[in-house]
Amino acid sequence: SGTGPPPPGAAAAAAAAKGLRPRSRADSVPGTPLTYVEFEARMQEASPDLMDAVTRFNLTVLGPNGDGTPPAQGGRKQPGYTFHGTERLEHRCRTFFERMEEVMREH
Repeated sequence: SGTGPPPPGAAAAAAAAKGLRPRSRADSVPGTPLTYVEFEARMQEASPDLMDAVTRFNLTVLGPNGDGTPPAQGGRKQPGYTFHGTERLEHRCRTFFERMEEVMREH
């Protein structure tokens, strides 16, 4: 049995720990979108506090397994966030994005 996908931010954290930023086609071809891993790495490098907010929000939706299932009840280690899954997702997304816009304007 597999352990599931790595938690959000794992690739970016590994790259940051090595002092590396993943190479990106977006670096050489204007208008090329970033992958999520590239976005994470750049955000982690530029603004760890904002990246932490994005990661924590993602975890409230995806959970510790990265698949939308809740954390195991009674597990040894409980996550440091409240899992909501898709409950009131539209409202939570709107609130999150509004708050992030405010934070980015101040940042």
